[in-house]
Amino acid sequence: MTQAYNRLGFFPLNANAEIIELPIAASQTITEGDAVILDTGLVAIALANSARILGIAAESAVSNGSRVRTDAFELGKAKTTIKVYGVVNQDEIFVGCADGDGSSLVCGTEIDIVGATGAMYLDASESAVDVFTLLHIVPGEAVATARAMWTFRINKHALGTID
Repeated sequence: MTQAYNRLGFFPLNANAEIIELPIAASQTITEGDAVILDTGLVAIALANSARILGIAAESAVSNGSRVRTDAFELGKAKTTIKVYGVVNQDEIFVGCADGDGSSLVCGTEIDIVGATGAMYLDASESAVDVFTLLHIVPGEAVATARAMWTFRINKHALGTID
């Protein structure tokens, strides 16, 4: 996957993280590394107020009103699915960066998502739905630095809450 060490979005810490292919909802633009949710049985982009997270997109996808996906590698090839990390192993550990000064963040902090497709971050300043739990800062990162990278896991999973 090409998302690794991109400071925009999230990616699994384990290079061999399990991926599952699931149906994508209509009218979605999802970028590899985006958090996704389950919406009436279909994968959709997660928003800042999403209460449960299904996983992290393992590929980019665009669907139209008919749920047809095209991407850079299969342009024009009709599909209705997207690959997702974190569904098979709900304890999967991910890496992502905080959106700003993370000096108030510590291991175990429950946080939310901020940003949009292609530019999702761990919300360092607000926490309303607590969908992620921080595990530790990535070695070599400074906590007080904007965009510091953290490892985290999904705290509120679409298929069952992990506390």
